[in-house]
Amino acid sequence: MRIFLNRALTTRCAIRVWIRLNLRSCFSSHLETKLEITMKKQWLILIVLVWLVPACGPAQANQASDDLVAQQAWFDAPLPGSIWPQAPVQLISHYSDPDGIATIELSVNGTILETFPSPDTSSQLVVDTRNWTPPQPGNYTLQVRSQNKNGNWGSPASVSFTVEGEIPVADDAPPTPTSAAQPEITATPAPTSEPEACTNRIQFAGETVPDNSVFAPETPFTKTWTLINAGSCTWTRDYVLAFFDGASMAGSNLTLHKEVQPGDNIVLSMNLTAPANEGAYQGWWMLQDEAGEFFGLGDEANAPFWVLIQVQAPEQSPDNPLPLPSGGSDTQLPVINSLTFSPGNPTSDDLITFNVTASDNVGVARIDIYFNLQGGGRGQPIHSCTNSTTCTFTGGLYAGGQYSYFAYAFDAAGNYIQSFTQTVQINTIVK
Repeated sequence: MRIFLNRALTTRCAIRVWIRLNLRSCFSSHLETKLEITMKKQWLILIVLVWLVPACGPAQANQASDDLVAQQAWFDAPLPGSIWPQAPVQLISHYSDPDGIATIELSVNGTILETFPSPDTSSQLVVDTRNWTPPQPGNYTLQVRSQNKNGNWGSPASVSFTVEGEIPVADDAPPTPTSAAQPEITATPAPTSEPEACTNRIQFAGETVPDNSVFAPETPFTKTWTLINAGSCTWTRDYVLAFFDGASMAGSNLTLHKEVQPGDNIVLSMNLTAPANEGAYQGWWMLQDEAGEFFGLGDEANAPFWVLIQVQAPEQSPDNPLPLPSGGSDTQLPVINSLTFSPGNPTSDDLITFNVTASDNVGVARIDIYFNLQGGGRGQPIHSCTNSTTCTFTGGLYAGGQYSYFAYAFDAAGNYIQSFTQTVQINTIVK
């Protein structure tokens, strides 16, 4: 359209020039006829009409219209319909104009927030990045537009999005005075939704009494689990460590002794007793919430954790009797109550902690701990404890292979007993 108007105006100018040249020729002639006088009158009328046509060159109104069409603005961020927390929002906007960008105007919900100079007035394409902090949660519409060097404003660009969060309660205290008045921006409250229910889930962190630990019949022991709250609910003191299935081993439900926030852990200890008969026994445990719902390990929070022991009667006739301590009047044999080690699956890079407990009607005089490669005989004890019912020793490093782990307990009268023998597999770490 602009090209068509320019051509029309050029044609008008050409007509005007042609008319002037012909009039000059006509008036310079000294011979005038009646016909020539008539033609002059017609030419004068045409001159008046031509002068009514606007001067040569593009019209000013068309120039302003072209500038408006050429100016463009758009948002890169935030995205339309996006949801943001109540925190600073990054605004990224673009502006283009063949004549350059002079000024940018930013409005929020129909109110002009600020007007600022272009970051680069010499460029035809400008990007502006700035942070804007929403005053409160709600729905917001941002609008920008640009003004070029000719003073013409372009069409605005807008984007709408939502800021989540609780709408603050009005404070009765008088507002703190500010140095400069800020435009008032009213946010449209975002629709509220029902809060999602929290979830209960456990992550296993550690335990005592490794699987297949050996105990004498009817021996008391304590099993301890370290559990992490891997859900989103807080475990309150109304939550319970509860028996789920298998062998309870005289254990009873236990309420939590503290609150456990998501991500925190708790150490739970359960007093148990080995069954009276020999064999393998396993009991499964879970947690219960305030409503009595069981939950445990795994993605679905439905896997229990457990205790697994072996019950064996001690051997009372060792193959190779040991030298006895000095005698006494005590004729009752001591009893070895437990024989444990940790970690449960040791490697050639691990130190191993051995723990033996024993009892006697008069007193335990000595406990000897043995740990030897299978097939190598009884050998010598790796550690001895005197006048104590508990003997603990940490040793290593041990080469990979299968080992026999057992102990002897002595009383002051020289009576002694050998424990059950436990096989320990040490895995080799290749370096």
